[in-house]
Amino acid sequence: TLSAREFRNGMAEVIKYGSILDKRLFLQLEHNASSIQNMDARILTDIIRRCCELKKYVVEQDEKEAGLRRILNFGHTIGHAVEYLSQYKISHGEAVAIGMVAEARISAGLGLISKEDVERLISLIKKYHLPTEIPSTMNLSSILQATLLDKKAKQGNVQYTLLRKIWTAKAGVTVPLDQAKKFLKHQ
Repeated sequence: TLSAREFRNGMAEVIKYGSILDKRLFLQLEHNASSIQNMDARILTDIIRRCCELKKYVVEQDEKEAGLRRILNFGHTIGHAVEYLSQYKISHGEAVAIGMVAEARISAGLGLISKEDVERLISLIKKYHLPTEIPSTMNLSSILQATLLDKKAKQGNVQYTLLRKIWTAKAGVTVPLDQAKKFLKHQ
């Protein structure tokens, strides 16, 4: 019953779950993109169930968002900045998709994942017709300044959730603004 845009927004969050926690889900999203977009009820039910199980597991492990639960923020630090600076013309899911790619690029810049893993994530996001690039109308410095407003920023430093490999994430990685800018300038 959702519009195509809202369905895509939801898929950004599903891709996030596969990217940070679940190899099987990530592979399912890669291999069944056409069936998923054609609303195959069996596959969608399986995906929704799995995302609920993953969120339940994370929240039960960390009710207060003191550790593990922060991995759910993958893509959201930069995503929220993009969403805010677009005056919410870019939807939440679209912004999170852009944020996941940007934060994966930061992960690669720090040597946590390979450039091939970044390209694999980009390819998956594109399969679901979500944006992967920071809009050319947006200033990278403004986006990075806006990340300082994020709830995870501490003492002028931004803490990201980054990928250690596809389907494994690490929360609370402090990345100075100038370093993040260097990694994102070359996208």
